Amino acid sequence: MAGPLALSSHFMKRKLAAVLAVILMVCAWHTCCFDRATWYGASERGKRMADGRPFNPDALTAASWDYPLGSRLKIVYGDKSVHVEVTDRGGKRAFMQFGKVVDLSRAAFAKLEKTEVGSIRVTISREN
Repeated sequence: MAGPLALSSHFMKRKLAAVLAVILMVCAWHTCCFDRATWYGASERGKRMADGRPFNPDALTAASWDYPLGSRLKIVYGDKSVHVEVTDRGGKRAFMQFGKVVDLSRAAFAKLEKTEVGSIRVTISREN
């Protein structure tokens, strides 16, 4: 037996679903429109990168699925910037995300922000 309460419940579920869909679309748009930078450091020291060289967290390098190996990038965060070379590919996590993500070496990230922050919204431009 369907009464006014059942219709109201169905209407509320549809309304909630619509609100959740809008929230997810806004979050996806927000993620796609902003590039992000993260960092990796000492725990990866010496491991072979995609370009064949050992990783040095003190060098100004980056890992990215979005740019070819050897690309020079300018990463801008607020009024700070750093120039890096893409020497590696990002992890599986970065490959599956929306928007462009670069994993900077610890030294490159530290030129932009404290490493405790972990992830920042940046502007990425290719120089070559």
